Amino acid sequence: MALFNNIEIDKKIIPFIQKGEGVGIVKIDGMGKCSVRLESNQIIIEQYESSQRPTSIPLPDINLLSYDQGNFINEPKMHIGVSGRHFVFAGVDNNDDELQRFYNTILDLKEREQKRNQPNQKPHHSGMPRPNPNVTNPNKNPNINRPPVNNIEPNNQPSRAPQQNALEPSMSVNETPYFPADQPETEYIEEPVKTQKIDPVEEIRRYYELKKDGIITEEEFDKKKKQLLGI
Repeated sequence: MALFNNIEIDKKIIPFIQKGEGVGIVKIDGMGKCSVRLESNQIIIEQYESSQRPTSIPLPDINLLSYDQGNFINEPKMHIGVSGRHFVFAGVDNNDDELQRFYNTILDLKEREQKRNQPNQKPHHSGMPRPNPNVTNPNKNPNINRPPVNNIEPNNQPSRAPQQNALEPSMSVNETPYFPADQPETEYIEEPVKTQKIDPVEEIRRYYELKKDGIITEEEFDKKKKQLLGI
């Protein structure tokens, strides 16, 4: 909860941060530096550098939710998808713990919502994975006490034929799988997210933007550029 580019955290966000229901500063494409908080079953986004009215995301409308732990170059990111729009909350100023706690809070609420909407089904993984506790960010302080995170992906699930990825926006987290009347109902199991092939040119452009914004240094940008070009 320090300063970032001379922007001081809005004091009204601090109680939300303490409960794991807010983040003091995140960077959002097209919106700049913002605060985010959970209030009245909505995620409220307020821009620090604009007088525009706050943006709200109702929790029931969220159909995509994921978390990227980050690495030496990239800050952690929280992905939220609603119909027709995709938000990426990028952590700044070493606020990894704030962002991860906020993600876990939203994830827990979405899982409870799904259980209420599907009371007759066995519990299953909603397609919104928790952060992998085995992935660490070497650019951050290893002594920070992070909240415990359990991997909700079972290790002994039976295999079944590939099906649509639950993280894709075309499928809502509230949809109930269809089973034909002449077939017995079987447990619905989500498939892992498919890894997309990285375009080196697009990645270099993205890192250039990070360098322009002061999130990474010139040296870090050159190092990543060489790595992507295989130099």
